[in-house]
Amino acid sequence: MNRYKSLIRNSFVMFLGNIGSKLIAFFMVPLYTFFLSTYEFGIIDIIMTSLQMLLPIITLTIFESVFRFSLDFEIQESNRELKIIFSSALLTVLLGNIAFLLFLPIINLFDFAYLFYVYVILFLQSLQSLLSYFVRGLKKLKIFAINGMLMSIIIAVGNIVLLSHFSMGITGYIITVILANSISIFYLFFMSKIWRFISFSEISFKRIKEMLNYSLPMIPNAFAWWINTAASRFILLTFLGFAANGIFAVATKIPSMLSMLNNIFFQSWKISAVEEYKSEDKEKFYSQIFNLLAQLLFLSSSFILVLIRLITGIVDESFSYFWFYVPVLLLGIIYNSFAGFLGSIYVAAKKTKGLFITTTIGAIVNVSLNLILVPTIGINGAGIANMLGFFLVWILRVKDTSSELPISINYKNMILNHLIFALQMLFFYNINYIKFLTFCQIVFFIMMILINKSFLFNILKVYKTTTLKPKLR
Repeated sequence: MNRYKSLIRNSFVMFLGNIGSKLIAFFMVPLYTFFLSTYEFGIIDIIMTSLQMLLPIITLTIFESVFRFSLDFEIQESNRELKIIFSSALLTVLLGNIAFLLFLPIINLFDFAYLFYVYVILFLQSLQSLLSYFVRGLKKLKIFAINGMLMSIIIAVGNIVLLSHFSMGITGYIITVILANSISIFYLFFMSKIWRFISFSEISFKRIKEMLNYSLPMIPNAFAWWINTAASRFILLTFLGFAANGIFAVATKIPSMLSMLNNIFFQSWKISAVEEYKSEDKEKFYSQIFNLLAQLLFLSSSFILVLIRLITGIVDESFSYFWFYVPVLLLGIIYNSFAGFLGSIYVAAKKTKGLFITTTIGAIVNVSLNLILVPTIGINGAGIANMLGFFLVWILRVKDTSSELPISINYKNMILNHLIFALQMLFFYNINYIKFLTFCQIVFFIMMILINKSFLFNILKVYKTTTLKPKLR
């Protein structure tokens, strides 16, 4: 039971560190919708989406290698090896940012008003990502979790002050992001004593090559995954404009609560996935965790559908129809999570080529469907395209990883969960009387609980055998 205890403890630490920050982000939605127009919110969403695309290119995703290599037992026990890994990665990140800076005059031909801000945020995010992944690789989970909370508090306070008090709009939002990343870098650097691992005399080009062999396939994978998650923004922008993209961006904030659970879990799961990869019964362990994750995701999504129509009044009227797009986005996040779980097998095995191939196929399908569905049925076409793209990636990875580490899926439970969720969606779109709709959704949620009662029993069993006072470093 030790590995379950470790996963529960790590997840508990991540939950404590992230739940407050995610709730802050959720409750900031009314502020954004009140002080920003749909046009301004659409611009901000495009800026942040563009940064997601550029970050893996500039950094060569070497922070992923830093995390994975730091988890190896022989490296964990060697301070010199940790120096080599971090210092080599730091040099790679700095050179990547310098190279990008040289290209700025060319990019500036497009005369994008916020280009300078984009570069500053990109530079800070590349350092922040390197530090946070290294800290997580060192298993300093308390520091990592507190850092997430700290960044969110800064973003919340900064936006309240700059948007509501000084009415700075887009510029105020960007300044807040810059401030949050800067403070995060200082916090991680000093709390984890990162200077102990910086030694340019220890830089190893052999180690850089080894880390890049692992991380380079993750660049096209990251880009393809970005297409899966974000290309719809640009297609919406092209066909429907910034306002439509702003509404879609608000709609994604509700499913982001489900992403919160997913991200909290994966922050700790990746550690367990690497540690248990060489165990004799790894197939059983991975399968049990996958089926528990699937049950948690369906239960959470069902509960969100109970509440969603009740909270539409907290946003500005121009955004009030966002609820229509939420159910499909929830289903997309479920499939995204399934695919991400199987992606951890590639990470544990240090075989990242499969990540790229499966994600690329999904991205091609995603973009193709976006180009067909957005002009045809509007905003919801983007959600449907994303959902089908993630579903395809999941199915491809089930087949691709079966030879490496087969996952035993509880198909009976999976089918029943899909059936109940489909009924919830049917009622969601066809009943306008809110009280009656809420009653029906509660009934379906109770049915979902009964279907997944084994999840609750298993969680209770682990809880009874686990002292939730995590041993932190």
